Amino acid sequence: MPDAIEQLQPSDYDQLINHLDEAYGRDPATSFRDRLPAISTTPGEHDTHCRYVIRRDGRIAASVGVYSYDVHLAGEVLRMAGIGTVATSPMYRQQGLMSQLMSHVADLLPQQGYDLAWLVGQRHRYRHFGWEVAGCEYHYELTRKNVTPGLASHPPADIQLQSLDSAGGLPAPLLVLRRTRRCRVERLTSPPVDRYRTLIAMDRNRQPVGYLLFSSDESAVVEVVGREPETEYDMLRLALEASGQDRINIRLPPFLSPVHHMLAQNVAYPILRSSGNWRIYDWHKTVHALLNVRHRMQPLMQGQVVIEVPEAARLRLTADDTGARTERTDAPADFTADPLTMTRLLFGHLPPMLTTALPPAARVLEAWCPLPIHMPHIERC
Repeated sequence: MPDAIEQLQPSDYDQLINHLDEAYGRDPATSFRDRLPAISTTPGEHDTHCRYVIRRDGRIAASVGVYSYDVHLAGEVLRMAGIGTVATSPMYRQQGLMSQLMSHVADLLPQQGYDLAWLVGQRHRYRHFGWEVAGCEYHYELTRKNVTPGLASHPPADIQLQSLDSAGGLPAPLLVLRRTRRCRVERLTSPPVDRYRTLIAMDRNRQPVGYLLFSSDESAVVEVVGREPETEYDMLRLALEASGQDRINIRLPPFLSPVHHMLAQNVAYPILRSSGNWRIYDWHKTVHALLNVRHRMQPLMQGQVVIEVPEAARLRLTADDTGARTERTDAPADFTADPLTMTRLLFGHLPPMLTTALPPAARVLEAWCPLPIHMPHIERC
């Protein structure tokens, strides 16, 4: 008999933290209460209400978190769910509790109006529930040797880097810069900038003109926002110089910008990697938004193809002189695939030919894909 699944209430806050600490083997020094402030907010706020649980013996036995995001894509907005801190207490493992919760959440999300969903974890574990490895993220390794060729053609800017005062958060002008980017992902609660090492760029007038944000383990720069593309590149060079190291790792979203081109000119081995596991619920809305973004980055080769995900969508994708568009259609499909294969084909970091064999009528997808879907590190749940 299936277990009852419920949504947490404010009074469950302390029990939730104890459950997560037990499930992840955390001690008081590394408790979720202190190390993940996005979870340990004041009881009654967003993060306790977005968690679904199964109880056994009067306590939380397993839980799944669902976090809401808006994905802004050049004027289009997708509603995305982030699945995070999936946990089962040790004494309740191997009893099917997580399967019940994941199936429940997978069915619930489209009813709540989500267009797509993201989670991080092992592919074989979550593919069963409809998630597939996809998304794109560019990895660059900027070294003291390969940064040198850029110095002659681009003199150093008159900026200085300083550490962010975590108590104050990002200065207002930088929040405006971040929120006015045409392609961005925003959590519906405030971004947890204070959890990450952040460097602010100040100009000669002591005004903030950009920032760099590092991953939680400080192994890579994962967000670069500057007033000008040259500012972004200069911040990376200055961060490398100040690090005392021979190299600095950079992970950027697939929304190509001038700083991508500046890095690609100097970095020896850029790498394109996946950004997690994805599940698409509204295929028309998602493909339409991402195809348009891809066309804006660089005009697509002209062509047309009809794709079908059985029992989900049949879509005509078109790129021509007037732009890119996606329309529902009853026309015969040029290419049909199950949701997992179509997700990996359209949005994966691998060339489509490595995902499946495309018929001649659908080979325009080789030139169009991957469509740029991404989850920023700062927003990951």
